[in-house]
Amino acid sequence: MTWRVHALGVDLGEFAPAWDELNAQLCNSSPVLAASFVSGLLRNFGDGRQKLCVWHQDGGTKGMCILERRRDGLWQSFMPSQAPVGPTLLCCSEDLAGLPQALSGPLVAIDVLSYDPRYGKLYFHGALPMRWRRQANTISVALGGGFAAYWQGRPKKLRANMRRYSARAAAMGLELSLRISHAPDEVSAGVLRYTQLEATSWKGRAGTALGSTASQLQFYADLLREHADQGSAWVYELLAAGQVVASRLVLAQHRQVIALKTTYDENHREWAPGRILLQRFVEDAFERFPDSVLEFYTNSTIDQLAWADQQRSILNVTVYPDRLRALAAMARDQFRQRVWRQDARPASLVELDSVTIHRTVDELPSPAQDLMARAERTNVEWGADWFELFTRTVMRGSSGARFLVLRRGHLAVAVMCINLDPELRRLGGSVGSLSNYYTTLWSPALAPETYSADLEPLINTLRLEGKSPPQLHFAPMDPTSLGFRMLRKALRGAGYVVRERLAHGNWYLPVDGTWETYLSARPGSLRSTIKRMRKRLLAEGARFEIVTDSADLPTAIAAYNTVYGSSWKRPEPVEDFLPELIKLCARRGWLRLGLVWLEGKPIAAQLWITANGRAAIYKVSYDEAYKHFAVGTVLTALLMEHVIDVDRVQEVDYLIGDDEYKKQWMTHRRECYGLVAFDPFTLGGMAALVRAGLSRLRRALKIRGRKDFGKTSDQAASADDARSGAGAAP
Repeated sequence: MTWRVHALGVDLGEFAPAWDELNAQLCNSSPVLAASFVSGLLRNFGDGRQKLCVWHQDGGTKGMCILERRRDGLWQSFMPSQAPVGPTLLCCSEDLAGLPQALSGPLVAIDVLSYDPRYGKLYFHGALPMRWRRQANTISVALGGGFAAYWQGRPKKLRANMRRYSARAAAMGLELSLRISHAPDEVSAGVLRYTQLEATSWKGRAGTALGSTASQLQFYADLLREHADQGSAWVYELLAAGQVVASRLVLAQHRQVIALKTTYDENHREWAPGRILLQRFVEDAFERFPDSVLEFYTNSTIDQLAWADQQRSILNVTVYPDRLRALAAMARDQFRQRVWRQDARPASLVELDSVTIHRTVDELPSPAQDLMARAERTNVEWGADWFELFTRTVMRGSSGARFLVLRRGHLAVAVMCINLDPELRRLGGSVGSLSNYYTTLWSPALAPETYSADLEPLINTLRLEGKSPPQLHFAPMDPTSLGFRMLRKALRGAGYVVRERLAHGNWYLPVDGTWETYLSARPGSLRSTIKRMRKRLLAEGARFEIVTDSADLPTAIAAYNTVYGSSWKRPEPVEDFLPELIKLCARRGWLRLGLVWLEGKPIAAQLWITANGRAAIYKVSYDEAYKHFAVGTVLTALLMEHVIDVDRVQEVDYLIGDDEYKKQWMTHRRECYGLVAFDPFTLGGMAALVRAGLSRLRRALKIRGRKDFGKTSDQAASADDARSGAGAAP
């Protein structure tokens, strides 16, 4: 893997074909990352300082970016204001390894500006230390399903405003029409009219209009003409009484529609011609570009968010050549935020985000409910029903439950269910995640294309609402999940020192085939036990039952409680949690409650939760008086056969613990972890961090001592063997 740095002339030149090929591989041939677009930027706005950095691997080109030296030790992306995103074609953070060594002179940091994470994961930590911040919040619309459905999903306020604007125009006697230019000469004429219209706007007065400089006008005129020759440029114009009052320049290629520029006549602002043109443009786009994505590439306002059904952050990624420089930069930023109270986010993004605090699930706004419903489709414990049950039973008498909702306009970005009651420790909980030993997996609910910086407002709200708790605990979590990675990075970004701790092992079975196929691969002793004991139980008159719905549920719950009370297990600390969980599962269609009856008495019970193609073995118990029947093994086999052959799940999960018996049934093991976050800006947090460090040191020394002891013992045993002649050949 090697990086090479090339000086650039007026365009990409000989590197243009390789650039376009990489754009096709990584970015689906994005129009704003095409070689022609980038070459136009270089030709009109470059100054000769730009360098093309090319990453070669295995004889091929795997990455490209255009950088320029800004001051001593700092390199950053070539980023004229006309570029919606930076000229960067890199897939992941590992791609950057070796780039610092390829750049000449001393290096402090590399700023990769305006990186669109839709086309890669450069923001994940790789070989080099890095940090990133939200630079802008862009919006998009998926052009599928028809305009009517899309428009019905817009906020009521937006739809009412658009009706009012149209009514005002009609009351003024204005006849509105839409003109769409697509032929090359028509597009060129449309660009000229756009230039004339924008010159009369505030952009013209500020000197930023399209025609304010010759280079800017040349760039857009050449760009639109070239795309028009390829059939991929459009000019949308709204006419009032035959006069152009609003205009949009649009590129469309490879199922990507880019709303490049827009302007309107400010003399008609009372009826919002720009908004009316936007509505008509989006309606036409649903028809003209079906199943494409309409990208606005703007730093959206609250009003603009109302038009979107998707939003994501455009990022500035800073890469450091070593960890020391990264830590120094992070410490500086934390000092500014925590001591000088400076927010690292641009003011526009601060105003865009709002965090609301709710004490019950029922209080959550509908966008947050929808987001939790989406999360529930991954794991039932991430949904609103689970947390309603948890707060109603486990948290009864406590006021510590909080539901933090991060909203961006009408969109819900994240929901974090937390506990602020330190007294919950008696039930296995702690300040942090709303979870305890009844929880097998916890995660915040995140909208698609959410990043760690999005969660920092939630972390800061948690800190304020909890009155600066010295420690926060979030467990158990899947370390491979987006929620785990985002939360860990957000906690670090908010100034916490974060440690990962093993929560528990987890045995599971990826299902491939039928019950018979699965059973044939189990140990012979297990197959024999299932066959013999099932036959014996049937001979004794046993009856097997799998309860899946609410029919006769009180009898089933009573049977479960009877078995549990006769088992080896301790009484449940929250008596009504499991009965209420059984009712919830029955209502939602998740319930698989297995029972074994003998002589009218329940002797074994197992609670399985089946949803989203996954069967979770939540609770198992049996009457110890009937242990000789291996009744638990027989019931597990019955339920396993049902979920594999009837429910056709893709996975069976034994949830918490490394119990030996689980290995007989499962084939794979993974681990769940927790995050412990220490606040070093509090005395309690610093003290806890020191204690945790000393504890880790003691464990490390103890483990090393065991190894040394074992080594010494082996050496002594070898010496004894040598003296006694043990182990020698006869």
